[in-house]
Amino acid sequence: MKNTLSEVIYTDAESYYNGLLRDIRQAKSSIFLETFIFANDETGQQFAHALAEAAERGVIVRVLVDGAGSFITWGGEIKDILEKSGAETRVFHPFPWHFEGKNQDRGLTPFIMKYMHLSLIFNARNHRKTCIIDNRIAHVGSLNISHCHTGSPPGLGWRDTAVRLEKINIETLIDACEQAWAQRRFYAPLSRFVKKNCGQKTKEALPRDYNPIIRLNHTWKLRRKLFKGLLRNLSRSKKRLWIISAYFVPDNMIIKRLIKAAERGVDVRILVPQVSDVLPMGWISASFFPMLLKHNIKIYEYQASMMHAKTIIIDDWFIVGSSNLNHRSIFHDLEIDIQLQSEEAKKTIVEQFEKDLQQSHQIFPHDFSKKPVLTRLLGSFLCTFKHWL
Repeated sequence: MKNTLSEVIYTDAESYYNGLLRDIRQAKSSIFLETFIFANDETGQQFAHALAEAAERGVIVRVLVDGAGSFITWGGEIKDILEKSGAETRVFHPFPWHFEGKNQDRGLTPFIMKYMHLSLIFNARNHRKTCIIDNRIAHVGSLNISHCHTGSPPGLGWRDTAVRLEKINIETLIDACEQAWAQRRFYAPLSRFVKKNCGQKTKEALPRDYNPIIRLNHTWKLRRKLFKGLLRNLSRSKKRLWIISAYFVPDNMIIKRLIKAAERGVDVRILVPQVSDVLPMGWISASFFPMLLKHNIKIYEYQASMMHAKTIIIDDWFIVGSSNLNHRSIFHDLEIDIQLQSEEAKKTIVEQFEKDLQQSHQIFPHDFSKKPVLTRLLGSFLCTFKHWL
């Protein structure tokens, strides 16, 4: 019997972390962990020790954190635990205090060069949350390595979504992680990526309806293709268009397609957090509400905890991963999303979305009018900086 793709959906941090830790402890050859944030807290300690134990038994362990996401939390005890065990660690686009090397140049010139380098790559971050086990299992989703996702006491953690993939070719993901590890971005030769994704051996362009299962955006061509594909699917939607975005800052092209879909009679629902971990984000997202509500788009604010999941459902097209519906995810950050294939996985996502709505408050035009004038003005003003959001 031919092996088929295995997709396991996680909708809370506790089950996801347990599954990921189990795979780390059973790893035989290699572990590559990419995360935006690796916190020095209870969860970070737990993962650091599990990864260190794997390295000590001979598993090749690599940990890549983002310079902005982990600019405060990275280093010290967590880093020492990993590196003393033989695990390798690196910082993606590091801030100056993350630059390492025993033979670093000292003095004013190297210091200035570091800050010049930082100014060039400051807005390009690695927002992926992935873990590759033995080059055959991939964990992908919205969860960092941080205790805030589980919460204290239990039950107050963030609402996240992740997927465990097995029995699928993850070579393109491995390549993307290697490129980030080497600190190279938007460089992959198109011919190489076309060959691996489409089975083509020439330098032909990616097909117009490029629609991979593993959706990576580490080249500008891939980024444009994925964005155009999203716009095309929004335009083709017929029955439902359900979105969960922790940071909802859509561009004009997306807004236009959401409105047109609602005008066609598509069930358009957008779920955002009521309280964001990024203070101004709620104000910014709310600045889009009047226009969307005017066109009968349903908007909900999640109340149970911080909504951190990233999910798009367009009819029978399901996307789960690290991308928000904002300028950063589309045009700047390295992201990864998975197009779900199994009916069981899709059913789980639909059921969770409906459950999330039960723990949310629907926004109506009169609700928005009750928001403080200063809050609305701040949101509109901050939208002018959406290039950075």
